[in-house]
Amino acid sequence: MNLVDWLKMMVASRRSEEVVDPTIETRPSTRALKRALLTALRCVDPDSEKRPKMGQVVRMLESDDPIPRGVCPSKNKNKKINKNPCLVHS
Repeated sequence: MNLVDWLKMMVASRRSEEVVDPTIETRPSTRALKRALLTALRCVDPDSEKRPKMGQVVRMLESDDPIPRGVCPSKNKNKKINKNPCLVHS
C-alpha cells in the first residue's frame, strides 16, 4: 500500500489523529488536522484536472469555512474535484 492509499484509508476510517507524528511537540487541533488532510488528499487526485491550484490550496488551508463537498473553491463553482467519499466534509 502506498502513502496516499494509506492516508485515504485512515481518513475514511476516521483515524486521522493516528497519522500525526507522535513525537510532534504541538499537536494540531482536530479541525486543523482534518482541513490539512482533506486539502492534501485533493492535491493528489489521480485526475490532474481535478486538483486545486496552489492559490486554492492556500485559501482552503487559511479559511475557517468548511471545505465544500467535492467542489473546487474556484471561479467555476460547479467544477467537481473529487467523488471519493473520504474527501467529503462531514
